[in-house]
Amino acid sequence: MLTLVKGLPMAYNRDLQEDKEGLFRTYENTTACLRMMAAMLSEARFRPENMERALKGGFLNATDLADHLVSKGVSFRKAHEMVGKAVRHCIDENKTLEDLTLDELKGFSPSVGPEALRLLTMRSCVERRSTYGGTAPDQVENQIAMARDLSKAQLSFCRAERERLIGKWNELTYSL
Repeated sequence: MLTLVKGLPMAYNRDLQEDKEGLFRTYENTTACLRMMAAMLSEARFRPENMERALKGGFLNATDLADHLVSKGVSFRKAHEMVGKAVRHCIDENKTLEDLTLDELKGFSPSVGPEALRLLTMRSCVERRSTYGGTAPDQVENQIAMARDLSKAQLSFCRAERERLIGKWNELTYSL
């Protein structure tokens, strides 16, 4: 809308009455979606066991295994190759990387240490991502706190803006 208004020629040869319809429709759709989302989230029940099972199926911990090998002095190229073979083996055997024993992992690379078994758990993979925006619990809590603060600020702004617009509307209405 602002781009459209900015592009108007000085002679104002355009009727903006029809252009506001899209803006109002967008507002109505957005508020309807937010109401539905709030209702859905208030009734949502999360099943951690299903979430963990879904995580294990995607080999998300393959990167952690490669990082472990690199920390043991293996080149990333070789580590990538080894992890690829381990993932292929898991797919063929209908297993996850977590299901492999230390001896099975050492069959792909003798550089694998016993700590690899701990590193391959989904909990460890999640907790190791402790950078800003990461999946570690403390980072998730920080992001939630930031989102709450932002939503409070936005709510305050929206309330103030609503009151300002109502005041302007009343000024226009009563001046006619």
